[in-house]
Amino acid sequence: MVCINGSELKRGVCICPDEWTGETCSNGNFCNSTSKDGFSFPRTLVGWSAYSEVLRDKKTTTGLPEASARCLKDTGSPMFGPPHILQCEFTLSNIQGNISSSSGDLLQLAFSSQILTSQPEQLSADNITTAAQIANTLLQSANITEDIAGHDGNYHQSAAECQ
Repeated sequence: MVCINGSELKRGVCICPDEWTGETCSNGNFCNSTSKDGFSFPRTLVGWSAYSEVLRDKKTTTGLPEASARCLKDTGSPMFGPPHILQCEFTLSNIQGNISSSSGDLLQLAFSSQILTSQPEQLSADNITTAAQIANTLLQSANITEDIAGHDGNYHQSAAECQ
């Protein structure tokens, strides 16, 4: 048996790197870099979220990605799901308040939290504590869905709303 794509043959079985699957590691386990709904996303492993390559230049969200999309393999071949756009007015503090008061779209709050924490080197200790509390509240919510727990939802927002 010939193993390809950087895999190793061990005891008659190809051990594939994360990006490849199959008997000889010939099946891609990633979404190719692509543009979707006006956002560019880099090559990403199945099951992981990618962040848009264009960064925000807005007062409260400067330097953060404008959107995220999850690499899915629901239909056989890997492809990005719908983009989830960061709402301009969201901060970790007001997301925590919206979740606590049971108002707002939990799915949008979950995706906005994900984008707001996408650059961990820029987070303060307070931001980390707040993000952990948001995750805990979301996971314990009576209204939690697989979309929220797995970040696999279908929320869309027009980028024009943030102009």
